[in-house]
Formats: sequence, C-alpha cells, structure tokens
Amino acid sequence: MTQPRRLSPDARERAFRRLRRLTISTVVGAFAATVGLGTLAAATYSGTSKTTAPTPSGAPAAQPSANTAPQPTDPSAPTSDPNSPGSGSLQPTPQPPASGSSGSGHATTGGSR
Repeated sequence: MTQPRRLSPDARERAFRRLRRLTISTVVGAFAATVGLGTLAAATYSGTSKTTAPTPSGAPAAQPSANTAPQPTDPSAPTSDPNSPGSGSLQPTPQPPASGSSGSGHATTGGSR
C-alpha cells in the first residue's frame, strides 16, 4: 500500500477554508430552508374548518334552532353529575383540612419505619 501524500501547510489551510465555507453554507442553507418551509406552511394552513360534514346516505341534516342565544345556567341548580364535562357550572375547589387536625402530621413513602 502506498502512503498518502502529506499536504503542505498552505494546501492544508486551503482545504480547511474550503471545508469551513462548505459547513457555513450548509448551515445557512438549512436555516433558510427551514424558515422558508415554515413561512409556506403558515401561509397555506388555514386552521380548522367551520364547514359541516356531509350527511351519510341522504339522511336529513340537522337544522340549527332559531333560538341560538346561550341559555344562562343557574349555579344553585342541582346537577346529576358534577364531574361530567357538560355540567355547565364550576365546582368549588375542595379546601384542605383545618390546622390542628388529629394525626401525627408525618408522611413517609416507601421503606419501612
């Protein structure tokens, strides 16, 4: 096998400059492509559509009611399940126990004591 030829210091510096230019050009090009694709995606994506889905096999479409004003909810009215997503009223946050409650106030997890 033949040994590779050693470069002169000037040739080595030229090779490093070429490699540096290539690396910087690649980084700048990748950044420009990322910005360009992001801009294109933002310009062409319209978000969610407000159109209704077509009704299957000729079934009549549901008509919106004439009264579209939101109905107020009575917060004192009982609900069947206060944790249901459609209950319509906020539930109060449970309060922590009052200070001075019984117990040692020491909690450990894992291990044996």
